This record gives sequence, structure tokens and C-alpha cells, in this order.
Amino acid sequence: MVLTVRIGPTAALSDVELDALRALFGAAWPDGRFTRLDFEHALGGVHFLVEDGGEIRSHASVVERELDADGRRLRTGYVEAVATWPAHERRGHASAAMRAAAEHIRAHFELGALSTGSAPFYVRLGWLSL
Repeated sequence: MVLTVRIGPTAALSDVELDALRALFGAAWPDGRFTRLDFEHALGGVHFLVEDGGEIRSHASVVERELDADGRRLRTGYVEAVATWPAHERRGHASAAMRAAAEHIRAHFELGALSTGSAPFYVRLGWLSL
């Protein structure tokens, strides 16, 4: 297994790669909770694609948002669409994507944020759960 993390903007993704991401999200959320709107929210920023042999195994994206904290607007790297193919879960793929995303956020934003139902995963990677 030779994992690589490929980093690039949405504009660099081919139609085939976008279709592969749609399939990944459908497999990661088979109950349909990941909607078309969720997919659109994941676009327009930077994608972190964990690949093995050129095949996407996991994904995270960081999209610029502006959050207001006590009257101060903060340029925020908002994490979207963190997913791994179910057959490849628990092998460190999503952790690799999130480490690369966090590094990108530290370099380019004042704040990193996300919303999740899986807080323990992110806390283990150094994120705070509020």
C-alpha cells in the first residue's frame, strides 16, 4: 500500500474525479444524508485526496468561510465532506486527509472549523469539541 495525499483546488478535478467523489460520498452515507447541497458545499476550495495506486480512498476539503466571533470576522478554513470508502475505513486514510487539511488551515486561515457527528475522531487529531 502506497498512500499519497494529493492536494488541489476544485478546478483541478476532472469530471471523472468529481463522479468518483460523488460515488464515495454515496457509499460513506448510504442513507442519503449526504445531499446534493452537501456536495456543493464541499466545492470551491482545496481538496485532500488520499490515494492508493491512483484510486481515491478518502477525501476532505477545506472551503473558505467567514465566521463571526464576538463581533470579529475570522477567515476560516471550514472542513467539508470527510469520507472514506467503507471497505478502507480504519486504515488511517481519513486521518491522513485531515492532517493535510489541518496543515493547510494553519498556513492560510485564522481559524479552522467543522461540524460533525463524530467528534472523537477529530478530537484525537487535535481538534477541540465545543
